[in-house]
Amino acid sequence: MLCNKEEYIKYSLSDLLIKINDLRSKLLETASRQGIDSVEVLKKSEELDSYIVIYQQLRSKLPKNK
Repeated sequence: MLCNKEEYIKYSLSDLLIKINDLRSKLLETASRQGIDSVEVLKKSEELDSYIVIYQQLRSKLPKNK
């Protein structure tokens, strides 16, 4: 059980990093097969961008380590 908001955010960040890395891999595979200008590459790139933005938003909510 997650005890507090900070723990929840860290857990979510970990899940998001896994998803981001998976999407990066799929993006590279698709670009290698179909070419950098394909519609499928554009869709995967947009999806990856959206997850990166979510990650950054959550990361900014964590307290800064000093």
